[in-house]
Amino acid sequence: NLAQIELPPIERSILDMELNLVRAFNDAIEKANIEIAKQAKENPQAKLLMTIPGIDYYSAMLLLAEIGDINRFPDAKKLCAYAGLVPSVSQSGARTIYGHITKQGNRWIRFVIVEAVQRTRTIQPDSPLAAMYRRIQARKGGGVAKVACARKLLKIIWFMLTRNEPYRYMDREMYAGKQKRLMRTASKA
Repeated sequence: NLAQIELPPIERSILDMELNLVRAFNDAIEKANIEIAKQAKENPQAKLLMTIPGIDYYSAMLLLAEIGDINRFPDAKKLCAYAGLVPSVSQSGARTIYGHITKQGNRWIRFVIVEAVQRTRTIQPDSPLAAMYRRIQARKGGGVAKVACARKLLKIIWFMLTRNEPYRYMDREMYAGKQKRLMRTASKA
């Protein structure tokens, strides 16, 4: 424990100030986490997104904040383009070449979706998303598979939010655990 280390007075003073800063940051992070949980508890769309195995209340609220009003995207492809999960396109005459993803969209949505894909395929190895990942990985590699599955998951999210439906392959037990964690965190004060 750093608080009990024997140090000369000046170094002890500096270490104590640093430890106080760490405690202050941890307290601020905890307060922010509680506030986010309180908002997620009251948000039906966040609860919908939490039905996806790789998405908890924090990532659900981040997605909702970054997406904004889902109705501003006329279709799922527009949401994928907004997130930068669509391939770049080069055209010359009758020739069209599709390249890597553009990455010119919202990096936070991209980050959360790719992490959710990673988590979903490990939590639910028998799910259609995990099967899609394995199929594409065998042909084109893990990076391409991650991006393709992230695009698929973001399309699913668009449909979930526009139709107000939970994730089709939801694990009810896992969802109940997420709800308990959310309630426990939101009730801290």
